Amino acid sequence: MPQRIQTVTGPIEIDQLGTTLMHEHLVIGMAGWQADTIRPGPRRDEMVRICVDRVAQLKDRGVRSMLDPCPNDLGREYGPTPNDQRHRFTFAGSFSLPWELRIAPLLTLASAVPMDILMPGAQTRVPTMQRNAGGRQFKTPAELNAFLSAQNAAGGIDGVLLPLVDDSARFGDSFQSLDLRVSRSFALGGKAALEAMVECFNVWNATNVLGVSNRNYSGYANVLVRDSEDSASPGYLHSSSFGKPVTTAGGVFGSGGPRAFQLGMRVTF
Repeated sequence: MPQRIQTVTGPIEIDQLGTTLMHEHLVIGMAGWQADTIRPGPRRDEMVRICVDRVAQLKDRGVRSMLDPCPNDLGREYGPTPNDQRHRFTFAGSFSLPWELRIAPLLTLASAVPMDILMPGAQTRVPTMQRNAGGRQFKTPAELNAFLSAQNAAGGIDGVLLPLVDDSARFGDSFQSLDLRVSRSFALGGKAALEAMVECFNVWNATNVLGVSNRNYSGYANVLVRDSEDSASPGYLHSSSFGKPVTTAGGVFGSGGPRAFQLGMRVTF
């Protein structure tokens, strides 16, 4: 049985490799280069244009294949981080009330994080997309479906066609939470004092859809799970579960989970 080589465009026969460069980098960037505001790098479309031009020059010189051994943290994967919130507002304060009470609010508002879009088997992301493309590269389900349809028209991923998603699919959810603390201090004599506290987390009881791991921090189903595994069924090319909420923020007080109350005391001396 002839051996085959896996490439970024699919498997090929060994004799199709031709002249091969064994250690090259189309793009390289040390971790964090995107955050350099003093000397920002080129935009993605500029990088793609330059890379396509260089590859064309190599082909003109008879080079057929190239091995790029870049690890993920040297710019190989392009896209935002899983917890990338483009906008985040936090307000905190402490105010005096009658009867020697104090109230301390903490208000947090934030935009949605992006979503990584995974293949039907959930083992890898769709390789022709940037990482965490949901909500960034694709703003709406219609944009995602247009991309998936074009990918399928080109033969899918290694011959595997990808299912389309519902028009109601979501990539992420905004975050809002108001936490309050009401406290009062009581003198115990000398320098000692006792402070009694009542805390309420997520006063509005807002539902914040959010994940708990980098694999899916958005909180919405991010795997293109087929409605049917029968390739003859319409459900084979449809994923109704994609983009539905699966997890919410919470687990600890003050994280935007369901409304919760806490009593506390603090002694100073």
